[in-house]
Amino acid sequence: PHRATCRFPSALMFDFDELDDEEGRPAAEVPVAPRCAAATTLLARGGGSDLEAAEAQVPVAPQCSATAALPARGAGSDPETAETQVSPLTPFKCRLVGPATGAAVRRVLVLLHGWRVSGDDLESEAEALRILLPDTVVVLPEAPVLLDTEHGLRSWWTPRDATPETAEDIRALRREGLLRAPEDTRQRLVATVGWVLRKFDGAPLFLGGFSQGSQLVAQSLADLSRAQLLPRGVVVLSGLVEAFKLPVGVRCLVLHGGQDSRVPVDIAKEVAAEMNSQSMKFEVLPRLGHEVSDQELDMIAAFCNEHAPLSRGGGSDASAHISDEERVRAAKLARYVKRMSEGLSVYDKDWYMKHLCDLDMRGLGDDCQTLPGGLRYCIHKAAGSARGTVLLFHGKVRDVRAETSSLAAAYARALALDVAVVDYRQSASCFGLDAQTCLECLEQLTGSATGLVIIHGTGLGSACAIHMAMSAQVMPAAVDRRLRLLVLDGAFGALHMNVGCTTKDPIANDSKLAYVRMPVCLVGGDDPLFGVTTNGETQWSALSDLCEEMLKDKRIPSLAQISETALLRSSSEGASLNPELAAAVRVALDRLPAAAERGQERGKDFMTDVLDVSEEFSQERPPELEGVEPWRPPKGGRAKVQLEAICEVLLKVAASAQHATTLTEAKATAGAGRLEVLVKLWLGSLSPTLVAHGFQAGAIGLLQFESAMASTSEFFADLKALHGRISDAFNLQELPAAAKSGVLHSAAAGASPTNSATKSGAGGGVAGGAGGKVSVVVEHLTKGGSINIFVDSAESTILDVRKAIMQKLEEASINKVKIVIQEGRRTKMIPDGEALGARVDKEGRAELLMVGRALQ
Repeated sequence: PHRATCRFPSALMFDFDELDDEEGRPAAEVPVAPRCAAATTLLARGGGSDLEAAEAQVPVAPQCSATAALPARGAGSDPETAETQVSPLTPFKCRLVGPATGAAVRRVLVLLHGWRVSGDDLESEAEALRILLPDTVVVLPEAPVLLDTEHGLRSWWTPRDATPETAEDIRALRREGLLRAPEDTRQRLVATVGWVLRKFDGAPLFLGGFSQGSQLVAQSLADLSRAQLLPRGVVVLSGLVEAFKLPVGVRCLVLHGGQDSRVPVDIAKEVAAEMNSQSMKFEVLPRLGHEVSDQELDMIAAFCNEHAPLSRGGGSDASAHISDEERVRAAKLARYVKRMSEGLSVYDKDWYMKHLCDLDMRGLGDDCQTLPGGLRYCIHKAAGSARGTVLLFHGKVRDVRAETSSLAAAYARALALDVAVVDYRQSASCFGLDAQTCLECLEQLTGSATGLVIIHGTGLGSACAIHMAMSAQVMPAAVDRRLRLLVLDGAFGALHMNVGCTTKDPIANDSKLAYVRMPVCLVGGDDPLFGVTTNGETQWSALSDLCEEMLKDKRIPSLAQISETALLRSSSEGASLNPELAAAVRVALDRLPAAAERGQERGKDFMTDVLDVSEEFSQERPPELEGVEPWRPPKGGRAKVQLEAICEVLLKVAASAQHATTLTEAKATAGAGRLEVLVKLWLGSLSPTLVAHGFQAGAIGLLQFESAMASTSEFFADLKALHGRISDAFNLQELPAAAKSGVLHSAAAGASPTNSATKSGAGGGVAGGAGGKVSVVVEHLTKGGSINIFVDSAESTILDVRKAIMQKLEEASINKVKIVIQEGRRTKMIPDGEALGARVDKEGRAELLMVGRALQ
């Protein structure tokens, strides 16, 4: 079927480990296509589009002088075996993401991915950086060691078997020298940097990495210095685990998440203090986990611009007049689209898409024009000089070309408009990606840099059309002002379908339409999806009500509603464009663009309500905060003011001699005993003040306070400083470890950790307790099945239940066992500190729901 055979190469792979492919071409000339479902168009906009053209345009990488005798392709096909045969000076495989083919590269950024991820892990980040840093190519080397053949997970070098889980683990590995990269791995990075500099004629170079990749970068600086291949700057993301020497003239940017559960922020702070380098900028992002955020990408771009600035008019970027703010917005949009695509990939399957499209649809074919990334389109030209272009996204059709030609011809005859029919991919994960490609390639699609554009979405095509109209407002203003009207022809708003035991609307057209800020024209079409009802309401009435409300609130400048179809058919004249639709299009072409009307407010609500919130929710939530309700300040005061007042009281408590004695005792205690003493200190010194300000009592209140301080202090430097003082005064850096180990909740409940759910008894339950045990039947909410476990009493907590389940299932990760309740269509996690209490019946039995791993 058409949707399954589209090819979308999105990055170029240079492979030095194999001499040739099956066709005899040097491997350095073979482009590699990543997974289609969530691929972004990483080939530069305006470059080669189809696979054959892309192959012809890939430059041949020069051979490194030290790569003399490489093994030929043969019997040994195991990747790890092959790597042991590669010369230490052979460059790594590399993907390139950057300016259009043939355009000048004026700056280079090499980024190394982290541990146990696929080789393309940083492609979406590279795509965002491509927008933020014009005329800059981003080089993505691929780690040589394959840890997981099935999923393609890689490592820069083979770590020791045990994965460090705490700061003490990392310190121990560091003392034993087990965090050091092997010599041959460092030399291969040196060879890679040498190849990059030769390929791009010595353009200013920046070298960075994430987690293990950043450790390799830092450890290789001495080798690069000896080879006289030093970069302008180094970027270390979530990987500062041991001190290194910065060569003279090399600047360093170190960014670390305050909620990083893999590499605790305390480790990074210790190393930064030890290095104490004037050439290094170290910054902690309080709410960030072990990940890369939009904010970090902005900071990386600013770092590169500061230490290798490019003149404004000297580059090859066709959009040289785009402001830095517009680039930041466009990059944030690209990350949002990629995240949404990855989340929707589960709905690409036939069982879902068969309801929305014809799985055997005939597309435009290989003989049509293509956009970068392989997106097909065809142009219907108007007679004479066209006034603009209609971008037509088809509906549920059997043959794209045959079933769109009548409408395209009608537009051309009635309004002298060219029509570009877009053959978008028939997959839920691709609607946003393809709409985004159309936005970025608007000039190629329309054949003009300034021509006016009408967006026409029919049926399923309305998903692409609405996304394009919504996203345009955070694109450069020159793009947004060209778009004059959104035509929704037989479109749909909410489209709920049964998915398992719940109903889902993954496309959410109505939610996206609420952020469209251009004139809208609703047309009563005849697409099959138009007849689908939601909760007894027709698609027409739902969209009409929403658009009328938007018009009333002045969120859209105008609204036209046409109950008939876009095409009117008569026996004498054939199909003709509906006169009401033609009139609405003429008005839109004549009026001032909506972008100009909005001025500086353009896209503001979409940025704050959608893009910023999406970035926030995409960030990792520390395991210890799962199920913990956020603190809500009591009415009458802002969060910052109340937190400042709390900190002042706590600092007075910390100044007492009794507190100093207890803290000294805790620090002198080894192992879990130290955490027990600290928990008692926190409960006695912190909890009374926290409860008075609306925090919960006990362990939950401590976690709420730490979360509130981290999130609020991100925006206030003075509160951030107070947060640091409180953490140091009470040693709150140990709070995550106490929560993760179970000591926090056990001590808060007055029970010894040795009697907690980690110690099992008969039936996989919990040992100890004076009375009879409570039988808990745990049913899996989504995967079915149930198990029976035992806990001590009704006073046992949800954490006790989770640990008992883990014991019975022999599950090592607590994140795969979550106890939930249902609230309408939503599920909500029950806090770990909550006791079973009333959930236990008179017979000593309780029933709970869980999600996560299967009960097998």
